[in-house]
Amino acid sequence: MGVGVVPVLLAVPWLLQELRYGNRVREHAFALAAMLAIVGCVLFTALAWSDAGLAIDERYIMYAAPPILIAAFLVVDRKEYFPSV
Repeated sequence: MGVGVVPVLLAVPWLLQELRYGNRVREHAFALAAMLAIVGCVLFTALAWSDAGLAIDERYIMYAAPPILIAAFLVVDRKEYFPSV
C-alpha cells in the first residue's frame, strides 16, 4: 500500500480533470473508461463485503490498478503538468 498511493495521487485528479474539462477526445474517453472501471471495482468489492460478508481481498480490487497506473504514467509523461522536468 505504501508506494501504491503515489499513482493514485497522480491519477485520480487527472482523471477527474479530464472528465470535467477534457478537450482531447482520446484522453477523455480513457478517463471515462478508467473511472467506470475503478468505480465498478470499488462498488463490487463494497457490495460483496457488505452483502455476502466476504473479506475485502486484493483479488477483488486489483482490476482497478491498471487504469490507475496508466493514468499516472500519462500524467508523468505530459510536459504541461511537470514543465521543469
